[in-house]
Amino acid sequence: MLTQIAHERVGPGRSSFAFFFEPVLPMFSTLYWKSMGGEWPVYSPVEEVLGPDFESSDAATEDGTFLPGVLVPKFQNRIIEDWISLIGMPEAPTNELLCKSDPLRDRQTRERFIRVALENIDGAFWFFFAHEEELIDTIRKHVQQLGSPFTAEPVDFECFLRDW
Repeated sequence: MLTQIAHERVGPGRSSFAFFFEPVLPMFSTLYWKSMGGEWPVYSPVEEVLGPDFESSDAATEDGTFLPGVLVPKFQNRIIEDWISLIGMPEAPTNELLCKSDPLRDRQTRERFIRVALENIDGAFWFFFAHEEELIDTIRKHVQQLGSPFTAEPVDFECFLRDW
């Protein structure tokens, strides 16, 4: 869990998402991203960032999954930071994944399709799930370097799922 206590150190025009996950943003840019609540995960209309002549197929699939290189880095400073749940996948989601109402709860689905999962609660906490311990360690070290008032604390996966 990444605990965000204050916004003062997050500069204007920068999101807490980009601030906390900065060291892994290059890897995040290689993933397909899906909002698990079905809500639009960014503050801005796509046209505002990609221009009025963009083709929607250049940004997302028909089911609303962002293509690699779109959500991160193009929208990384415009991601909603209040009650948003996102999953990052190395491959485009299959019908099998899209039919699951909650793919994180199913271990086989989680291990097969999902590389990372993030959730923001009340604009105050970022929960971060990853299979690779190196990703978690990278974020933990980054938050520790930020110093007070920020902390990174391990959270039991079952606790993460209760809030998910």
